[in-house]
Amino acid sequence: MTELAVCRASRDGRVVAVVRAVEDFGGCRVETEMPEGIAPPPYTCFDPREALAFLAEAADTLTVLGCDVE
Repeated sequence: MTELAVCRASRDGRVVAVVRAVEDFGGCRVETEMPEGIAPPPYTCFDPREALAFLAEAADTLTVLGCDVE
């Protein structure tokens, strides 16, 4: 598995989500890790460009919601 990009979102010093775009033999997808093991299913993408665009949109949304994204 190749990690294409990752963003970590925190609020008030606490990590609230880790979102990563990955590629492997099965294709590209965006995966999310959240506290306490709660996470949505991976979002399947057609290619790395779509996965990276999805990740950028997720990062923008988390910023609008008041998170610090790195």
